[in-house]
Amino acid sequence: MALLRNKKLTITLLALYWPCLFILTHVPIPKCMLSNLDTSDKTLHFLAYFILAFLTWLAIGATGKISWRKKNIWWVFLAIIVYAVLDEWLQGLVGRNCDLMDFLADIAGAASCLILLSFFSVRAISIVVIAIIIFLFVSIYKPLLSM
Repeated sequence: MALLRNKKLTITLLALYWPCLFILTHVPIPKCMLSNLDTSDKTLHFLAYFILAFLTWLAIGATGKISWRKKNIWWVFLAIIVYAVLDEWLQGLVGRNCDLMDFLADIAGAASCLILLSFFSVRAISIVVIAIIIFLFVSIYKPLLSM
């Protein structure tokens, strides 16, 4: 029963996170806000896709360490790669830059998460994800408070 509840929660989080990620990567960001960030744009891409890979992995119901011999991990990674390509391409259509380095940071973030899940438990990586979320909030809201 608790496992079913956790899966529903994870799917709900992913269903909220992925559209938010899409929206945030497609709205124009004022240059004054970008200049106040203490964090590199590539770092933000890396961390956002790290979280996306983690939530996607959990949403498919996987709770153990990753086995690269199974198909589900490759489907998750492929879905994230396809999304990253579409994400960067669509940014060019809304007045933002389509950047190969952003795409590579996206893929590096997703791959890093999945590789870490090969060695560590989901619980250990969830602590890393919580730390990343706290870091992202501080990185994004600190410049807003100083404006």
